Amino acid sequence: MFIPYTGIETDEAVFALPLYGPLNSSQGITVFHRHVPLMLFPYGGALKTLIYWPILRVFGPNAYAIRLPVVISGAVTIVLLFKLAERMASRRVALLASLLLATDASFLLTNTYDWGPVALQQILLVTGCLAIGLRRPVLGCFIFGVALWNKAIFVWALTGLAAAVIAAYLPEVRSILASRRTVVRCACAFIAGALPLIVYNVHAPNATLHANVHLSTENFHAKLISLKNTLNGSDLFGIVVAPETEEMPKSPRSVIARLSCWIRDRLGPRYSSLFVYAILFAFLSGPLWWRSSGRRAAVFAIVFLFVAFLAMAVVRYTGSAHHIVLLYPMPHLLVALAVVALRPKWLAVAAGTALIVANLLVVNQYVAQFERNGSYGLFTDALYPLSDSLAGSEGRTAYALDFGMEDNLTLLHEGRLSVKRAWPIESVSDGEIAAMLADAGAVFVNHVPSREYFKGGDVRFEAVAKANGYERRNIQTIPDSNGRPQFELFRFERVR
Repeated sequence: MFIPYTGIETDEAVFALPLYGPLNSSQGITVFHRHVPLMLFPYGGALKTLIYWPILRVFGPNAYAIRLPVVISGAVTIVLLFKLAERMASRRVALLASLLLATDASFLLTNTYDWGPVALQQILLVTGCLAIGLRRPVLGCFIFGVALWNKAIFVWALTGLAAAVIAAYLPEVRSILASRRTVVRCACAFIAGALPLIVYNVHAPNATLHANVHLSTENFHAKLISLKNTLNGSDLFGIVVAPETEEMPKSPRSVIARLSCWIRDRLGPRYSSLFVYAILFAFLSGPLWWRSSGRRAAVFAIVFLFVAFLAMAVVRYTGSAHHIVLLYPMPHLLVALAVVALRPKWLAVAAGTALIVANLLVVNQYVAQFERNGSYGLFTDALYPLSDSLAGSEGRTAYALDFGMEDNLTLLHEGRLSVKRAWPIESVSDGEIAAMLADAGAVFVNHVPSREYFKGGDVRFEAVAKANGYERRNIQTIPDSNGRPQFELFRFERVR
């Protein structure tokens, strides 16, 4: 449902750079005279790139080809959570946990747009845990190694897993450690899974550590707020979807759209679910679930959440929704354990139903706002008409004067359009601007002034252009599907 609502966000497209952008030989290997990418950047592996290589070759770059595999991955994660929770606790816990995850707005949106990216991290986390739960620790360790290669910030989850398994399953840990052969095989499997990351750091010593580890407790309170807002589903309003106060709303057209807007109008806005309260209840209701068969699973989930979040929170530049969801689905497992432990049983059914309905009302709020108010910011659907407008510029250079346009346009044009970065403007010298102005046939693209991510790019470029004898010629202003101007396309011509 959410796939067509937004444009391709730039971080959602970064996986395709090795397919369409310039190749970096230091971040891959050569196999049969073909460059195979292993890393995208110092802490991000090319696993998603390799998965999408045949998909994009067959279907080409479009919203469904890029997002449908992510949606399928999210659906598989829900099924795997059911299997994991059933093994750790009971079928009733598994059913409620998977329903809570399947109706969680933050999970649904991040497992559609995947700008973290996060979808592979979540499915690898659950798959690795399930493999170990099925007494296949070697396979589980290999999967965790792959997850670490996919994105090195999986170390947050690994830290939480290590603490949680010791706290909740110490006898099983001791039995594994007692077998030296099993320990060696697990270590080798983990190294094999993370081998591309290890090889990269051998060739570029400690590149991952230097690029991504900046310890700081700065903005810890803001990260707690982001944690709350991600868990209750409200964090992505005004980020992927335009606020209801935004100008020029549309009229809903489809039956689903009209039904969604009808529910929103009758029940009022629902920006947050009851899930945060459910988590607080789960923490406080220890006496209830302590006597249940899911006691150790609850301890596991609590320790994982506490340790993994702390590991995340003490790193600078973290705490956004696409980081917080890396804690998923452990919050849903914990809540399901606490709710199922309620007595009498009808109270557990009522509480579980209330949580699911509250989740669905938040999902409905997103649908209603997408239908009426459209996409927003870096997710604007104006990207598609912008891409179409640049079709005649393939083979030439398009200079992006603001953040959020290079990687996604490169993806949509399959590398045939050369998109070069010209932001932030403070880092671009007058000489570099003069060279861009002298680039025959080049076009320039920027957000309209009210939508700029980095302010002042237009002003600086026009000042240098005038000083060098150039004048701006507007080509087109590109609106989103609501008719709100989003992008400006223009060129500079020498004044005769």
